[in-house]
Amino acid sequence: MAQPYLPAERFLSRKQETILLDDDVIYWKRMQQLTVFQEPSVVSSVRISPKKPFHVATTSSVRLTLYDTTVCEPLNLFRIGGDEGKVRIFDVEKTTGTSKVALRVMQASQSTVKSVHFSPRGDTIFSLADDGKIKQWLVADTAYGVNAVPLVEIQAHDDAIRCGAVSSINDHCVLTGGYDHKVRLWDVRSKEKTMELDCEHPVESVLFLPGEQLIATAAGPIVKTTNYSLIHSWSMPSPILDLDVSRDDETMAIGMGNLLALYRRAEIKKETTASALIEDKKAMIRVAAPPVKLAEKDRETQKVEVVAKSADRLKIPKVDGMLANYKHAAVIRLLFGGKFRSSVDAAIVSYLRVIVMRGAIHRALGGQEISVQKNLLIFLNHHLFRTQYFPTLREVVLAYF
Repeated sequence: MAQPYLPAERFLSRKQETILLDDDVIYWKRMQQLTVFQEPSVVSSVRISPKKPFHVATTSSVRLTLYDTTVCEPLNLFRIGGDEGKVRIFDVEKTTGTSKVALRVMQASQSTVKSVHFSPRGDTIFSLADDGKIKQWLVADTAYGVNAVPLVEIQAHDDAIRCGAVSSINDHCVLTGGYDHKVRLWDVRSKEKTMELDCEHPVESVLFLPGEQLIATAAGPIVKTTNYSLIHSWSMPSPILDLDVSRDDETMAIGMGNLLALYRRAEIKKETTASALIEDKKAMIRVAAPPVKLAEKDRETQKVEVVAKSADRLKIPKVDGMLANYKHAAVIRLLFGGKFRSSVDAAIVSYLRVIVMRGAIHRALGGQEISVQKNLLIFLNHHLFRTQYFPTLREVVLAYF
C-alpha cells in the first residue's frame, strides 16, 4: 500500500548544535541578580505586572508587597488577610501609607480562596476557592462582604481549586485545576464545561501558553516533556516556591523560602558572540549561589551573605498535611480534641468543608471519642445558624445524626 511522502528529518551537525546551545547559554547568563529582599514568612506567590514598568507583587503570610524593579525598592505594603475566604481589591497607584483600607471586599467563600484573577478588561475578577467554586465579581460593585453578590457562580470541581487562568483573548474562558486531579476549561456565560483533562495527581498550577492553543499543567511529581535538555541553571540559597518572568522577557522574580530575588537581563556585549565562545558547556552553567551585593545610599557597595530561614518554615500546616494525605478522622480529632485552637472559626469550617466535599464526613465522624464529640457539638451549637457557615455545618449535622 502506498505511503504518503514525508521529507527526511533534518539533523544539525555537532558544530551547529554547539553554536545554538552557546547562544541559549549566553541569553540566560545575561540574567543578572539585582537584589534580594527578606520577607517576614514564606513567599507563597510572585507575580510581575503585564505592563511596564513591570512591578512585582509578592504575598508572604498576611502581607502583600509591591516592588519597583527599576530602582529595586518596595513601593507599598498591604495587609490582605488570611484564610477567611475574602477577596480584597486595593489601589496600588497610591504609594503612601502601609495600612490602607481595601476599595472592595467580597466574602467569596466559606473556605480559603487560593487564586484570584482579573479579566482582560479589568472590570471583573474571578475567585477560585477550596469549596470548588468559580465566582465572577463586578469590580464596580460597592456591596461589602457577605452582601456582595457574584455575577456568576459555578461548582467547578469536587475538591479544592488551587490554581486557574483567565484567557487574555476571551473574557469568558476560565481554566481551573483542582485537587480532584482535573483540569477544566469553562465558558462562564453558559456555565458549561468545554474541556476536561485527568492529570492523575492534585493540580498545583495551570496556564495558557502563548497563542492559547496549548495549556501547561503542573500536577504531582511528574513532568512530561519531549527532548528538552539543560541550558542554564541557578543555585539558590533556599527552595524555590514560585517565580515569574515579565512579558518583555527582561525581568525575573524568584520567591525562595522567605526571600525574594529580582533579576534583570544585562545588555549583550558586542564581542560576545556564539562563534567566539570557547568555554565548555559545563563550565558555563552556574553551580554555586551567586554573590549578593548590598548597595545603600552614600555607602560603598559590599558583598553580603544571604541567610535563609530554616527549612521547617516551609512545612505546610499540620491540618493541611493531614488533608493532603486524606486523614479525615485525624483532622476531626485535631480540630475538636482539645489540642487545637483556631483564632478564626472560618478556618475550622473550611476544613470541614473539604471533608464534606470529598464525601468522607460520615467516616471521619464515626468512632470518635466522647470528648471529641462533645467539642464538636458545642461548635455546631454556636455556629450552625450563622448564614455563611450553615450549608457546610448542616451537612456535618446530617452526617453526625
